[in-house]
Amino acid sequence: MKKGKDKKKHKDKKQGKGKSALAKRSPKMLEKEIVALRREIRLRDEVIEDLKRRQIQDSAASMATEPAPMGLSESKKQGVALAHRKAWERHQYLRSQYEVHLESGVDKQRARMMADGDLRRRYGDDAGYTEEQLDAILT
Repeated sequence: MKKGKDKKKHKDKKQGKGKSALAKRSPKMLEKEIVALRREIRLRDEVIEDLKRRQIQDSAASMATEPAPMGLSESKKQGVALAHRKAWERHQYLRSQYEVHLESGVDKQRARMMADGDLRRRYGDDAGYTEEQLDAILT
């Protein structure tokens, strides 16, 4: 059986009143740990600042991007099916005008250019095609 002070120490340890793990360390060890923790906090602060800086740069870069081309923004507003239908209508009109000009006795190259002119007058200048595109479409 334990007597006196030994009995009391044993009882204190049992009840959780003994020295804690931090109290058992030397002051030098605690100071080293504090320095290490401060260094870790400083590194984390640097990482946070870097991430904030990147976020600001990314948001600024996204604001500086050019707007989508007109055809793309129109198709987003109207839907893909409607954009395809409009393109098909323009193509059909171009082909029918080409055939009308061919039937009137105009040569193929001139008929293509005249059909493109008709298309531009009806649907606007952005609806027209280049000579290479006309050659590919109207062959």
